[in-house]
Amino acid sequence: MRPVYVFSSLITVSLIAGGLLLAAPPRGKPKPKRARPPVFDQRKNDLYAPDARKLLVGKRRPLGRTVAPPKTPGKTPSDDPPTSSYAWSKIISRDVLEAEIKRYNQLVQQNVSTPGKYRSGGYKQGRVQFSMLAIAFGVVAEYDGERDWRWKKHAPGMRDALAKAGKNSKVGSQAAYQEAKLRKFDLEDLIRGGRVDLTGSPGPVDWSKVTDRSPLMQRLELAFDKRLKPWLSNPAQFKQNRAAAKHEAEVIAMLAEVITRKSLDDYDEEDYAAWARAMKQAARKIAEASTYEEASQAAGVISKSCSACHEVYK
Repeated sequence: MRPVYVFSSLITVSLIAGGLLLAAPPRGKPKPKRARPPVFDQRKNDLYAPDARKLLVGKRRPLGRTVAPPKTPGKTPSDDPPTSSYAWSKIISRDVLEAEIKRYNQLVQQNVSTPGKYRSGGYKQGRVQFSMLAIAFGVVAEYDGERDWRWKKHAPGMRDALAKAGKNSKVGSQAAYQEAKLRKFDLEDLIRGGRVDLTGSPGPVDWSKVTDRSPLMQRLELAFDKRLKPWLSNPAQFKQNRAAAKHEAEVIAMLAEVITRKSLDDYDEEDYAAWARAMKQAARKIAEASTYEEASQAAGVISKSCSACHEVYK
């Protein structure tokens, strides 16, 4: 048994030695040539940290969990809720605000049809339509509460894009039509339940970038002179048009608040602001009125405020 053991040990040692000889690189042969590492100039080197480990701060995240990407500073994605709020619910209800947007969407769908139609006069209507939609989405963006309101998430982007379309529609150019056409599709997609990839300015609304006074006043004239006045001409008309009168009254209250916002024309004039406040309060009384007499008296206040204002600001 001993000679066999010695013989097997010699075989094992021989195999190990042979393996080492095969693994070792042959003597006298040059090392294989390899490409030299690239050399970058200092501008490219500055893009990378010399030691990445120094940038790793905080606790190491557990395996299997994902980390949300950081948000881009200075921008508010259209699916993020806005950062400011105002008690708009005391001025205009969510239902009326949504109905106003849907009505103007229908007008836009009809008006923005062909370049020729828009160029020949449709742009004038488009200016008012897009400006009113921009105001409405500006209010949605600031609307108090309603965190689950899907439109509110998209409101800043819609507000800014619609405001641009309204201002471009001061002329009937091809560029104005193309902008209007894009916003037409965005509106339809949003109202049908889709989402829009538009980015709006974060923070409080800058109303001077949303609209100017001209289209706003046109909507006020439509609401009061052409609608509320006939509907409040007698009790029968008021009863017949009660729901429609409430809608127009709340829209008047909303616009009366907007025209006093900072940076709009004459917002800081004392008399101008006082007439706007009186109009807003009277419009709210019409919206809440339970009798024709209450609504009629409030309409008289609006009429006086408008007349006094127009004598000074024409």
